[in-house]
This record gives sequence, C-alpha cells and structure tokens, in this order.
Amino acid sequence: MKSRKQVGDILERSKSQVTIFRAAVILGSGGGSFEKSRYLVERLPLMVCPKWVLTKCQPISVGDVITYLSKSTEIKETEGRTFDIGGPDTLSYLDMMKIYSKILNKSIKILIIPFFDTKIVFILGRFSNTYKSIIS
Repeated sequence: MKSRKQVGDILERSKSQVTIFRAAVILGSGGGSFEKSRYLVERLPLMVCPKWVLTKCQPISVGDVITYLSKSTEIKETEGRTFDIGGPDTLSYLDMMKIYSKILNKSIKILIIPFFDTKIVFILGRFSNTYKSIIS
C-alpha cells in the first residue's frame, strides 16, 4: 500500500494530467492480493493467518477496473483527480478466502493469531503440509 501511495504522489507532482484510481483488492488473474489468496486456498488445508485477514475492504473485479480506465479517457473531468474504487460488497480477506474455497468445493481451516511470529507460522505450515500428506 505504501508503494502505491508513493507512485500516486509522484504522478500527482508530474506535469501530466493523470487520473488515479485506487482499489484495495482487484479480483482477477494477475491481481497481487487475489493471486496470493488463490495460492493459499488452493494449496493449504490449514492456514495460520495474522489478525489483519479480518480487515474489511471493497474488492473490485478486474473487468470493472478496466471499464473505469477506458471510460476515464473519454471523460475530461476525471483528469487530475483521484478516485477510490471498489465493488458493491464489503468483505474481509477471510471472507474472500472462504468464498473462493467454496467455489472450489474445497474445505479449509483458518486459524487467526493475534500476533504474527514467523517461527510459529513456519512450524504450523510444516504441520499443515504433513497433515495434507496424511489425509491425501
């Protein structure tokens, strides 16, 4: 998020009239947050997640983002402005992972920890992979 803000600041300082669209999560192939979530849901039966997976956002489909981008080139009033864009639903990252697992007809377990210690995550991740090989 910090790098996104920095890019926006650089663009705003330029002499070009730019339109900036800010989206929390873009749902679709190639979106960073989506790809990470998809990778986890498809591979892990047990996920250990930090508390921030409960953070709410308004995800937007990549198709809707493309529509915003293409339409903004036709509307002069968007030049030099910044817009926060999102879809109609407010979801947490946890909600999105559960929805995606349901689409895949895959059962996942998610353990939310109030702190994020990489050693604990590594140990539980190894347990998850062992558990996966036992039940497969």
